[in-house]
Amino acid sequence: MSSTEIAADENADLLAQISGGDESAFARFYDKFAGPLYSMLMKMLGNAQDAEEVLQLAFMQVWNRAGTFQPGRASVFTWLVIITRSKAIDRIRHRQRQSRLIEEATEEMAPEGGELNAEAEKLPTSDQHEIVRNALQQITEEQRIPIEMAFFQGMSQTEIANALSAPLGTIKARIRRGMLRLRESLRGRL
Repeated sequence: MSSTEIAADENADLLAQISGGDESAFARFYDKFAGPLYSMLMKMLGNAQDAEEVLQLAFMQVWNRAGTFQPGRASVFTWLVIITRSKAIDRIRHRQRQSRLIEEATEEMAPEGGELNAEAEKLPTSDQHEIVRNALQQITEEQRIPIEMAFFQGMSQTEIANALSAPLGTIKARIRRGMLRLRESLRGRL
């Protein structure tokens, strides 16, 4: 057997042990592959915190799904790269959704002319934050909670629906109605 074949067998054996719940095999597996996967994630995400979080998510999936690895379809490293790349793409899409939500909220909250009035430009940022916090307290809890989850926790509408055990359409409607109420409440104040 060549050294490549021996390494492939060792990797597959580690995965078999992991699927049986062997934590020491998982630690060896992590030590072997975390470095190259982290490098790939840094190139894809450009952010150390995101790279670390995505790496953790990828290895959690390995722990939970090690038994699904099929040696005839791909090498262990290729399988890991596919899992990790998929998690990184999810993170990139999440960032894009969050940016769109912030843009939409900013557009919805801007006065009709699209520019903030002169008084609002003079307000310190902390005063503006206080005005927004007060406005948030004036909307219903069923609208406020999904808005806070979307904007302050960065959750997608689907994640919010799952977290609150509510239909996606209901969450979208609550966020939309809440944003409209916030816009009315903040009109002329920001």
